[in-house]
Amino acid sequence: MKNWLFFIFFILTTLLFATAAFAQDEVSSLIKDSASYPPEDQEYLLDRVGELVNELQQKGLATDSIVLKLKEGLHKKVRPYNIVKSLEKKKDSLLEAQAILEEINAPGISDEETLKNIASSIEHSVPTDLVKSALQQNVAKEDKNAIKIVDSLTALIEMGVQPQQAGVIVDQFAQKSNQSKDLNSLTKIIERARLEGIDPQRVASKIEEALGKTNSIAMVEMEVQGFIADIKQKPTVKSGQGVVISSPGITSGGVPGSEGGTSLSPASETPASGSNVPSQEGGSPLE
Repeated sequence: MKNWLFFIFFILTTLLFATAAFAQDEVSSLIKDSASYPPEDQEYLLDRVGELVNELQQKGLATDSIVLKLKEGLHKKVRPYNIVKSLEKKKDSLLEAQAILEEINAPGISDEETLKNIASSIEHSVPTDLVKSALQQNVAKEDKNAIKIVDSLTALIEMGVQPQQAGVIVDQFAQKSNQSKDLNSLTKIIERARLEGIDPQRVASKIEEALGKTNSIAMVEMEVQGFIADIKQKPTVKSGQGVVISSPGITSGGVPGSEGGTSLSPASETPASGSNVPSQEGGSPLE
């Protein structure tokens, strides 16, 4: 029996080290193959990104989101300092999401996808206390409800609802209903309104207002539907003008933006002076 336990432990340890080595090798390969960066910038990135990947691995977290964001930054020829700053924010959000799940002690929702969605919400500046409160309310009822809370929070942000307001809505909902289908219904109302050219932020504000007045989700839906009907009857768009709907992560030119959190913009920020930071990241200016 002891031999079997030792064998299983050996296999798991081997797989862990193999995964860690693969992630580091992938990062190294991506950076070294980036011809847009001079050797000193590549060395800076290898050192700093390697540290971030190692920190996540020590906490038992997947590093694929870090690697994906690194690819994005390198492809856009973003200055090394700004790449590292963006990756640090991604790492911090993942660690904070892990801490939240550990604190509320909900094994049923501690899957990797849920953790990533919570981290994304944190990156978008949803207050941590709102995320934690909404999850705690629903974990006490059912793990599936808690997962729905996280999914809906992500959906609201992606539709264009301000992160702070999205957090307030799901937190208020969590206090008033134990039915995940109710929150799904409210989310769909915003989505339909958005597709009809109505600013999702206006609808979200009305939902927040209605949730503050009643504990009845049915009454909230009725009030919001009436609000949308009034908007349709009184269009604010002048003749000849189109309706512009914002879509997070997409620029006016139709080019996808960053994955979330800190923007990976080539000219977004310049680094502070320091001996360990290249004086001219990314080689020649990347305008």
